[in-house]
Amino acid sequence: MPGCEVSDCGTILLVYISKGCEPVNKLWVHDLPDQGLPEQFNFTKIVDNFDAEYDFIANKGRVFYLKTNLKADRYKLISVDLDNPSQENWKEIMAEKTSVLEWIGCVRGNLLVTCYMEDCVNRLYIHQLESGSLIQAVDLPRAPSWDTAAEAGFLYVFQVHVVYQSWCYLLHGLIKGRRQLYG
Repeated sequence: MPGCEVSDCGTILLVYISKGCEPVNKLWVHDLPDQGLPEQFNFTKIVDNFDAEYDFIANKGRVFYLKTNLKADRYKLISVDLDNPSQENWKEIMAEKTSVLEWIGCVRGNLLVTCYMEDCVNRLYIHQLESGSLIQAVDLPRAPSWDTAAEAGFLYVFQVHVVYQSWCYLLHGLIKGRRQLYG
């Protein structure tokens, strides 16, 4: 099953080819022309097997940052230079932790907001994009889950503010808030 998206800079088409409902996909990229459509698509096959899942997070020029479960059941962040994309040249930016890395969002083009499931609670952290180094933890009210996809709640990351809302079934209430994060 194919899917696609365009890089943050708008110059590279990413194509994902997944296999059923398994957390695996191929990842192909194509440089887009400055104007119009290409006469022919010549894809660079970054990943051409179903060994793991690869999700585009951000790019700095031709260096792409991908969330993956390659040799990391709880996910990690890697970088891939499109000018030298063979796997032996990939760099690990954020190693797999004991907690599950649920999602990553890039803000300001150089910061990452990460969400880890820790002790049945989602925790947010701010990291540098290129190094993965931790800048700070985000202190949110405790709730069993900050669900980003289901009816339980939502979380939007916009610039350096996090707006959060969570319906807590255990506490029978709604928690809302807005926090200034970094910068």
